[in-house]
Amino acid sequence: TDLLRSGVDNSEVWELKMGGDEAGLRADGSLQPCWLWTQLHGTMVRDGVGNFDDSEDMDDNESSYVSGERLSPLEALNLGRCHNGLKVSPDSALLLFGSGRPNTNAVLGYNLKTDEFIRPNVSGPLPVARFTGVAAVLGEGYIFCHGGFNSDTGGSLGDMHLLDLAPQVGRVFDSLPLDDNPVSHPATSDEDLESVSRRTMGGDIMRRILLQMMAGNALDAEEMESMIARIS
Repeated sequence: TDLLRSGVDNSEVWELKMGGDEAGLRADGSLQPCWLWTQLHGTMVRDGVGNFDDSEDMDDNESSYVSGERLSPLEALNLGRCHNGLKVSPDSALLLFGSGRPNTNAVLGYNLKTDEFIRPNVSGPLPVARFTGVAAVLGEGYIFCHGGFNSDTGGSLGDMHLLDLAPQVGRVFDSLPLDDNPVSHPATSDEDLESVSRRTMGGDIMRRILLQMMAGNALDAEEMESMIARIS
């Protein structure tokens, strides 16, 4: 999905398995490793404003739940295409930031073995919400994030952030100088998502009404009332 054009996010989780035993041959006769994409989690489809329905892809007991609870709209939004997905252990991955409408600064965990989502307890100053950007897992147990784009300001980001995956150890990161007075930015909420969704839906409905008027087609009064009710 081209998120910036379509405005559609999805909750798919894919794993690229690299370095398999089987290999093909390139044109020059050298071995070409066999890589394999595997879809681990299906798509959630947004239904209306701020609501997500995954009933077509999985049963109630499957991975649309976190500790027995359905993913919130914000968490589902965090699974949009524009995020960082990092494998932090043999069975665990972290999904950071994401989406374009609105951007998020959320962190969501995913268990690759059980196909379950996890709500990690993340503390400390929050980075500004963003999508794209880059992130990498450092061998010492840190996640290093840089850059991205914030749709609220319409500008690219040049900041860097560090997420400690083992804060209980009480260690000090000294590979790079850290900001002594970091600013914590507001967390994106489900209410932010609903507000943006309503504005987007309102614009789509108004465009439809104008196109109908320009084409000389009269809208049915009941249809007009129903359309207006969806954005009021």
